[in-house]
Amino acid sequence: MKLKKIFSGPPMAILFGLALGAALIILASTGNRADDGGASSEEKIALAQCLTEKGTTFYGAFWCPHCANQKAAFGKDAFEHVEYVECSNPDRSMTAACQNAGIESYPTWEFADGTRVTGEQSLLALAQGSDCAYLDYTPEIGPAAPEMSEGEAAPSGESSEEATEEQDE
Repeated sequence: MKLKKIFSGPPMAILFGLALGAALIILASTGNRADDGGASSEEKIALAQCLTEKGTTFYGAFWCPHCANQKAAFGKDAFEHVEYVECSNPDRSMTAACQNAGIESYPTWEFADGTRVTGEQSLLALAQGSDCAYLDYTPEIGPAAPEMSEGEAAPSGESSEEATEEQDE
């Protein structure tokens, strides 16, 4: 019964409460947020601008914790550049605009081609879905023109030397 005395009483309850509170704060700050890939603010702003230029729209609700996490992944400065549609009225009912758009859950990202993804998305996934450059991802811009080697036929049927001579003139 000595254990009961050691772990009881106000001092232990306070310590236990503080430890529990600290653990909850740590879990909340490292929770299920969309990964930002360690990007700088400038990279996130460029991504947000590209998403908007490419016609990508974010549908969310002010009371939605996953939407808040998605916004936080961009950061305040970058999120200002995201095309965002607030889907919730003050009473938490869905706005007519979002009903007409067929939004069923939050967050919803809609790409220019009409495809949608729901739930928290990594910034890299959004970049790939919109063909925006981000971190190490560069959208494909088509195959590079092949270099001609010595003696290889030029597209017009000329030799590569003749094509080079014409370009020099």
